[in-house]
Amino acid sequence: MTGCQFAKLIAQKNERILTATFAGLANEEDVTDLFDAGTQDHLPVIVIFTGIRTEDALVEQLRILARGTRWRFTREHPEGLVTDDVMVGMEWQIRPGLASSPMGFAPFGTMPVTRRAPYACIAAWPGEHENPNWTRYDEGIVHFLDTNLAALKLTKAKYRSLTKASTDATNTLLGELHDDARYYRRTAFRLSVATAAALSSIWS
Repeated sequence: MTGCQFAKLIAQKNERILTATFAGLANEEDVTDLFDAGTQDHLPVIVIFTGIRTEDALVEQLRILARGTRWRFTREHPEGLVTDDVMVGMEWQIRPGLASSPMGFAPFGTMPVTRRAPYACIAAWPGEHENPNWTRYDEGIVHFLDTNLAALKLTKAKYRSLTKASTDATNTLLGELHDDARYYRRTAFRLSVATAAALSSIWS
């Protein structure tokens, strides 16, 4: 449901991604260790929280991560979006001067349809700017657009066609609810206003 054709190709082979599954709340150190392994191996990472069933549990997990010095959380206010929902921005420091902007997934109705999943997850590209086809990047931050795609062996024409297919599919999925991908460029999780008080202590 992400709409991203690149994600579908990457997910076809286990060796193209690093994953870890937690049945309960995860220690910050364990999540950071996985991210560090992704940095070293030049692979995207996905942390899967199979035990998180509610927004309250997810908020507690975010509060745990916020205790680590390499995590930063912000309350985002995307231009053009009018909502009481809490838009949670997230960054993980790869090295001084460079941070990764993870994506969140969760089985909650507040999440955009392209970010809904059976389990709560945090997915990220924890490497450098390693996609030679993407040159419009911010110096200090990486997104999934910066992912090293060398293993896919894409021609420039194939890369362009997959980019267009990804954009079209995402717009179609979000358009049914009059949503927009631009609201989520710096937003990992979109949660209900009921979470605002519990999250207030983690904002940077």
